[in-house]
Amino acid sequence: MSAQATFSVSLAISGLASEIFQSTITDDSSSVASNGATPMPAAKAGELTTRTDADTGVVTLSEGHGITTGMFCDVFWDGGLRYNMEAAVSDEEVTLDGGGGDNLPDEDTEVTVCEHSVKDIGFDPDTMTLLFVKADKRAAVVFVDEDDNVLLALDLVPNSTAERPGMLWHNVSGLDQPMTGARCAAVWISNGDAEYTNNVAAAVLYHTA
Repeated sequence: MSAQATFSVSLAISGLASEIFQSTITDDSSSVASNGATPMPAAKAGELTTRTDADTGVVTLSEGHGITTGMFCDVFWDGGLRYNMEAAVSDEEVTLDGGGGDNLPDEDTEVTVCEHSVKDIGFDPDTMTLLFVKADKRAAVVFVDEDDNVLLALDLVPNSTAERPGMLWHNVSGLDQPMTGARCAAVWISNGDAEYTNNVAAAVLYHTA
């Protein structure tokens, strides 16, 4: 599918209120891979009540949390993210094991837990010309190959300058390419916010032979 993307970037520098720097990037790539904008339900808030080791622990959630045994979940806390942890559930206690990302935090840390959604999004990272990721709230976006090896993991965190976190990379930006190697087969998406639903979008433009 032929695709074109045009981005207009405005930059205002503190102390130079009257100066606006604008740049427009136009990309004519052969194809686009995207999950659209996936609406993710609010995460479940709880506490890490047992920390067995860096990648195993028990999170205690509220009754009716909806997490079930066999789900693969992402765990968020202030300053960290661990993704793709397998859940084993006993009432309000959810044992989470494995995954990748940051080591689990100390016991009694407040966390949020969300089952990640898997979206097929096939492309060759070495032919990528543009990557755009955006969310309404905190989110995890993880690109993986067909064997679930992680190519790129993003923890999108709102801050004082970006209430809607995201990432934009283009092959003329001068920045290192964020992922290379094996063909990307899917993207895992989850919501780190326990109060609100979250629209999470990922799009890639790439060239085909």
